[in-house]
Amino acid sequence: MKKSVRSGSETKSETKKDTKKVDSAALSATYFSLDGVKWLLGIALLAGASIGFNYYAAYPFLYRFFALLLALFFALFLFWKTERGRLFIKLMRASRVEISKVIWPTRPEVWQTSLMVSLVALVAAVVFWLADIFFGWLVSLFIG
Repeated sequence: MKKSVRSGSETKSETKKDTKKVDSAALSATYFSLDGVKWLLGIALLAGASIGFNYYAAYPFLYRFFALLLALFFALFLFWKTERGRLFIKLMRASRVEISKVIWPTRPEVWQTSLMVSLVALVAAVVFWLADIFFGWLVSLFIG
């Protein structure tokens, strides 16, 4: 059997890598626990704003509306600062890029397609109407 021999510098660098992995895992666990707090705080903020909007009905609508809007923006900011919020923003940006790649139909193509769909629907309606009349007549022959 062959033993692997490592120099002292290799062991130190591997130890540093292992420490970085542990540190990032600890940081990640702390980060995600804070994400949960942010979500709970944002949901509580939205619920409180909604309840407050109705509870303070005696105050002018404009004040209540702006307070609700402020709470909504703050809650959205909290949601945006979470990992899922970042992923959602990333998804929206990727969607915008994909939408820009779509080749949209021209106005004449839209009209032609709409006309064809309408005509096919009309023909199908007439065929089903005639089939209904025929089968109604056929059933009335047997029933009397």
